[in-house]
This record gives sequence, C-alpha cells and structure tokens, in this order.
Amino acid sequence: MRAARPHLGTGTEDHGAVDHYNQDRPPGPIYVQRAYEYGRSGVQSYMGLPLCLTPEDLVAGEIDIAACGVPWDATGTGRSGARRGPVALRTSGMNSTQEFALPDLHTRVDPFKVLRCADYGDAPTASGNTPETFEDIRKFVTTILEAGARPLVLGGDHGITWPCLTAVADHLGHGAVGVIHLGAHTAMEPVQGWQMGAARSALRRAVASGVIRGEHVIQLGARGFDTSAGLRSWLHDNGVRVHPAAAVDQHGIDTVIDRVIAGATAPGAPARHYLSISIDVADPMYAPGTSSPEPGGLRSTALLRAVRRIGAEVDLAGVELVELSPQYDNSGQITTLLAHRTLHHTLTGMAMRRLGLTQRGWLHPDALDHGLTDRPGDPS
Repeated sequence: MRAARPHLGTGTEDHGAVDHYNQDRPPGPIYVQRAYEYGRSGVQSYMGLPLCLTPEDLVAGEIDIAACGVPWDATGTGRSGARRGPVALRTSGMNSTQEFALPDLHTRVDPFKVLRCADYGDAPTASGNTPETFEDIRKFVTTILEAGARPLVLGGDHGITWPCLTAVADHLGHGAVGVIHLGAHTAMEPVQGWQMGAARSALRRAVASGVIRGEHVIQLGARGFDTSAGLRSWLHDNGVRVHPAAAVDQHGIDTVIDRVIAGATAPGAPARHYLSISIDVADPMYAPGTSSPEPGGLRSTALLRAVRRIGAEVDLAGVELVELSPQYDNSGQITTLLAHRTLHHTLTGMAMRRLGLTQRGWLHPDALDHGLTDRPGDPS
C-alpha cells in the first residue's frame, strides 16, 4: 500500500521540504550538477545553481540570492500560460547554466562569483484557490527573507506581485519599501471584489492595503490604451510616478533611467526597493511570448541596460520577473532568452553594487572600443 503523501507546508518551520528526507542531513546547499554538464543536460536548476530545500540550507550556505519559482497564472487578465515561466527559465537550453553564464562584455562582472546564489525550488500553489495560494506564496517568500537572503522570483502572472511584495513589506515594514515596476501595464487598475488578486490590480491592492505607499512607486514602460477613466487621476492623487514608453522614445533610455533612479534615491525615499519586471515591457518584436503583448515597447538593449543600472544604483530588497508565457514564444524562444538575460543583467547590477561599481551607467573600459581610449599611447 502506498504511503500517505507527506504534508507540504510553507511556514518557517514547515517550509515545504519533505522532512524525512532532510532531517538527518547537514544543512547547506546541495550541488546537483556534475563537473562538465552543459545546459541541455543534468538537473535543470536555475542557472545550474545548487539547491536549497530548507531555510536552514539558506542560512548554512550564507545565501544572498534565492531564486524561487511561482508557477501560477490563475489571476492573469490576458492569455494564460505564465505558470510555465519558471520551468522555461530553468530549462532554456545552452547558456542557461552557471558554468556558461560568464561575465558579460559590458561589465566583466560575474554575479555568481560575487553573490552567493541558490535555487530554492517552487512555492506551493493550490489550483482554483487564490486566497490559499497567495498566503502560501507569502509564507514561502518570507522564509527566504528570514533566512537573510533576497528573493529572485520566477513568475508566474502579475498577480503574484501582491503576496511576494507583501512578504517583503512584512519583513522591512509596511510603507518602508519602494517599488520600481517595469511593464507595459501599470498593474494599478481599480480593484474589483470579484477579481481577487487580479494581475491588473496587483500594485493598486498593495497601495490600498498600506503595504506600500503610492509615492514610493515608480513605473517605467507603460503604454497601450487608457483602460480606466479614473486611473490617471488615481495615479496622480496617490503620487505614483509614471515614465511611459513614450518618454523613452522622446528622451532616450538613459535619461529616463536617470529619472527613475533619482526618484528611488531622493531624500525621503525608501532605502530599499522591490524590482518588478513584467517581460511585456519589451516590444513584442523581442518578447512575443507573454500574456498581454503590447506594441511600442522597449528594445532589448534598453531593457538590459535599465535593469543593470537599477541593480547597481538602487538597493534592491527583491526581484521578480512575471508574465513570461513560453507557449506563445517563437521557435527561437527569444522571449525566454530575453527574460533569462534580463535576470542575469539584474544580478550583474546587484553584484556591481556590492563591488562599489555604482557610477552612472558604469561599463568596463573593454566594453567601449576594447578599452583602446584608456590605453597609454592611444592617439585619441
């Protein structure tokens, strides 16, 4: 007779790991890769990172960044499929493992040599039960924070922002954390009682509940249609700063990033921010595999530069990437590739911050003309 399935909880003591597998082993990260495995082979953890199954593993490993999947799309207001995002990010093929994620040519910084990173697995979800799922997600992310790590959330639809951000605010203090949101949609549509946790309202719900303050929210990339007559007034009245995609077209990405960073680091701003990246911030030319694509978005180069600068120049308490729906991607999986690189550049920025490389838009000299202008005897 088959043994009863063990209870999988999500509290600090009951964290979802199968206890009888873990109670006797020494705590610490579990390395599941062989010495010479490529991206298409081996256990597909995120970036080929070691696994942590319990908060004790995170503590023993002194983990800085804990990647965690949230396979959920029951609160999306566009096409379904974002629940497959975490799997896609973990199994995106060659160049998806730590061994091959070498320092990029922009900075020569390898985030995995600067930050201790691990894959913490997936948060539990209960199909058809949004309140229970959101509470489980909140508890799951809380275990990461209480272990001293920062969450790197692999979504999932935008609805998961609500429980993930609530966990961060519970940890740092309600009203004490800011939000930088990159997305085609503001996620601040009016909250409808029958749409519990709707992705389109995730950040508005956070403001309405006091988890965050409207004046501590900075938006980048919004575009499309004015879906609510009162939305602009609500954003203005609550102090939300919106830098639409049109601002990038008009002024250029660096000017707009300057404004975002200035707002996040201004006197009176929260010391730490939660970075929410909806992959639909990119133009569908670069990211067709998303739940609610919207033409007129950022170029991939602009997105990568934005997240790298934000990671380096703003103190981030957590990061999420949402709305990746791989079944709508093209045969080259370019959306998954861009999402993967977006997170890598974010981690690179966070590693740069730890190294003190926080100058505006810092690049390694070799990234520009192979460093020729900085070399003795250069005629320029």
